[in-house]
Amino acid sequence: MNQITDEFNETARLGSEPGDPEIAVEAARSGAASFDENDIAGDTTVDAGIEPIMPFLPDPDLEFRDDRQDASEAAAQYGPRGGRLISLGTDLNVVVAGASGGIGAAITDILEEDPAVSRVFAFSRSGSTPFGGNIVAGHIDLAQERSIARAAAAASSAQPIHLVVVASGSLDLGSEDGSESGLRSLDGVAMASAYQVNAIGPALVAKHFLPLMPRTGKSVFAVLSDNVDRFQTNQDPGLLGYSGSKSALNTIIGGVARELAREGRETTCVGLFPGVVDTPMSRPLQKFAAEDQLFSPDFAAERLIKVIDDLVPSDGGALLAWDGSVISAGI
Repeated sequence: MNQITDEFNETARLGSEPGDPEIAVEAARSGAASFDENDIAGDTTVDAGIEPIMPFLPDPDLEFRDDRQDASEAAAQYGPRGGRLISLGTDLNVVVAGASGGIGAAITDILEEDPAVSRVFAFSRSGSTPFGGNIVAGHIDLAQERSIARAAAAASSAQPIHLVVVASGSLDLGSEDGSESGLRSLDGVAMASAYQVNAIGPALVAKHFLPLMPRTGKSVFAVLSDNVDRFQTNQDPGLLGYSGSKSALNTIIGGVARELAREGRETTCVGLFPGVVDTPMSRPLQKFAAEDQLFSPDFAAERLIKVIDDLVPSDGGALLAWDGSVISAGI
């Protein structure tokens, strides 16, 4: 695969300018910042004049699991690994939003090496994800619609786009240590931030990127989400902003899928649950992972690519787990 030309790199840099405060939602104006999924180490500042909030910091008192599965070990237990797109055809143009996060970076690495993929647009808040080859790095901030629109404009240079993966998100923000442990620690601005990044942002990505995708033939718009039902049975308080925003996201995915179907478009819109992945952001959730199901980002990415490759039209609107099982049915 050939090195991307300066023409495409220049197009990708269009998203590096600050977002328009008039377009940003109230949560962003109040200090909400967006994060790549499972990536808390990057820059958390927002537009000039907006006071940033602190990123999530893991609770040092939490008991972390040390039984993360290596991809090869998990593959032996759960079947052949994925990692290649076959059903979408060849000469593919793909987009990853949140390419610097743990899962997003792993997905980008896989797609870069896939011989069926011609070009990968790797968008992140930093806009400078260190990839090479057929990668075009660009800026995206899910708290700023203008940023999303500019990322779509950059990707339009290579349309049609055959696959979009939204791998950006946040856990809970707001308390002094960045966590949220129940009603007493609930913060309205932080909760609005969770909804902005986890639900509203992906909806706006759909708004701006779906027009770049083909009307006929298989194409996929996939968003990393969560099986929020698992939080209904645990005894620990908190995660209200996170679980609520992911519930909203799952509803939005279903609504987008129904709209695509009404318009006669063949793009499949789905939610993907990667399981509990061993990244800094997921540490408060790791105690809820079943034994031997705490995964590395590489393994999760490979399995999700396989799920994407196996999708059929009836999966539209569904939430599917990393192993292809159906958490909630499609439309």
